[in-house]
Amino acid sequence: MPWQVAPGITKNQAEHSLFQTLSQVHDVHVAKTTEALEIALADEKVSGLLDCSLGTPCFYIETVTEDASGRTIEYSRSYFRGDKTSFVIERSYS
Repeated sequence: MPWQVAPGITKNQAEHSLFQTLSQVHDVHVAKTTEALEIALADEKVSGLLDCSLGTPCFYIETVTEDASGRTIEYSRSYFRGDKTSFVIERSYS
């Protein structure tokens, strides 16, 4: 997240209710989220972090979140073990 979007944001705020904090504390409102999902094989780093074997199939998700003007307000890359993950994705932005 660019610092100028939410200066002073705490780790707790970012980990527990990021969009709520952005809206209520920083007057930044989410308008669009784009997620790219692909299957990736766990390399040495990912397998260590996820406690899985080297080469285990994982979900890799890259997320870009924008405000109404198209400004990027959040970017993330995440890996999830393929053998222990399921997804339900529901989004409502008002």
